Amino acid sequence: MDFLIDNIFNLLNKKNLDSRDYLSKFKSTDIIKLYEEAIDNEIGNGFSLGVDYNQIQETSFLSFDEKLLKAVYSHNKKNKVWVVSLHGYSSSKESSFISSYFLKKLGFNIFAFDFRNHGGSDHSPITLGVNEQKDLEFALSYLNNNFKVKKVILIGYSMGAHVLNRYALSSNFKKHKVVLGISDSTFLHLNEVLKTLLSSYVKIFNNKMSESIVKKLLEMYNKKHKIDVLEKSIISTVPLCKKTFPIMFLHSKKDVITSYKDSEKIFELRNQITSKDEIKIFETGEHIRTFIEHNMEYIDLVFKFIKRNK
Repeated sequence: MDFLIDNIFNLLNKKNLDSRDYLSKFKSTDIIKLYEEAIDNEIGNGFSLGVDYNQIQETSFLSFDEKLLKAVYSHNKKNKVWVVSLHGYSSSKESSFISSYFLKKLGFNIFAFDFRNHGGSDHSPITLGVNEQKDLEFALSYLNNNFKVKKVILIGYSMGAHVLNRYALSSNFKKHKVVLGISDSTFLHLNEVLKTLLSSYVKIFNNKMSESIVKKLLEMYNKKHKIDVLEKSIISTVPLCKKTFPIMFLHSKKDVITSYKDSEKIFELRNQITSKDEIKIFETGEHIRTFIEHNMEYIDLVFKFIKRNK
């Protein structure tokens, strides 16, 4: 069993090592251009993100454990509002950068970075939330220390949305000048997400087998890597939280990777601490693709949410 768990752990992390090697062969702008063309073509009807490549720059910063994290940003020096975009598992900064670029229409600056063991960032065990939240906090510190920042809006996709929702319950958001969050296709229960990932890799696992393997995998994180990936869960933290920032939750009923019911549950839990959250559950749309399928409605919802919470 230990051999199996070690291999599953390596499998969960190796996918990102492979993508990192591939992505390292290209400039961020080259990858962003490919994403932009794909999005414009999929949405059609003359839609264009209109990316200004002259404004895009690359940078890097160190996280809490000296891991080097790579970032890309678009900066209009006349504006001091920043959007920090958080990608999902097995994705990269270029994906989250282009996914949040529609917010440039409001004049905002865009900052996206690779979580550990993703894109161009250093290798380190993926924790699907715990260490990634610390990566976010160091990204926000880097941003505030190196640019003139008036406000920060967070937008997260899948794992990035989960990190956002964890961070929103911390006490550091005022220090980092975070005022709003957009949570797209988040998850609540890490166990369920790991089971979904396992079944996507190994088709023969049934539900009972997956539960047993996930339990052993979590034990290995604790014993071998000294990481409690269930530390400070959203469910346990909400009752202890007194202040947070407003979040808009976006999800689809057709999402088979993360359940829309998780967004609903987090929204309900957060009613204890804020009345300013909003939620939209679309009837259709694959995982983190409601922006593509419901483009105009998606943008309108987000813009109005931001304007209501200036």
